[in-house]
Amino acid sequence: PKDRLQTAKDIIAEFIAGRTGDRIGLVAFAGEGVGVSPLTTDYPVLLGLLDSVNFGRLPEGTAIGNGLATAVNLVREGQGKSKVVVLLTDGQSNSGDINPAAAMQLAQTLNVKVYTIGVGAAPRGNPQGQGRRRFNDGIDEELLRQIADSTGGAFFRATDEDTLKQVYDTIDKLEKTELGTQRQVQVQDLSGLA
Repeated sequence: PKDRLQTAKDIIAEFIAGRTGDRIGLVAFAGEGVGVSPLTTDYPVLLGLLDSVNFGRLPEGTAIGNGLATAVNLVREGQGKSKVVVLLTDGQSNSGDINPAAAMQLAQTLNVKVYTIGVGAAPRGNPQGQGRRRFNDGIDEELLRQIADSTGGAFFRATDEDTLKQVYDTIDKLEKTELGTQRQVQVQDLSGLA
């Protein structure tokens, strides 16, 4: 079976391919966050950069604060009606020099809506639904919900490839924005050349 990273990259690539006219950027994070691509409508280049994202290029860990702050800074200058970050993680924040609460505050201040996606196993508990439900992964669902709720976004849990695709389909429907096409016409006077 494909690993989580490759599965996520495949689904993100489908999401990008389904957009038209939206400026999209890409941030990768592990122990720190790094901008992979500035906002662009050059989707083939963006897809190539997405494909190059891999393990081992960043320090180990999960720096949700760094990843979110880097993404918010990337979209802050966007010209669209809405500024949106989709934060996808399969871990719990355990590193980085930016606290997730500070990054969340930055998103709020700059009116950036954040959709958070926790990738991992479903909650487990007893079959009757009694008692405390625990996740058998390290996702901090409370933090992800807080980030999404405080910025006007939404939290999603993806337990497998199909639910992750459904999450991106839902976000796609929520954030459809029709943009006008701009044409640039170059006019050159050729009457003096004859």
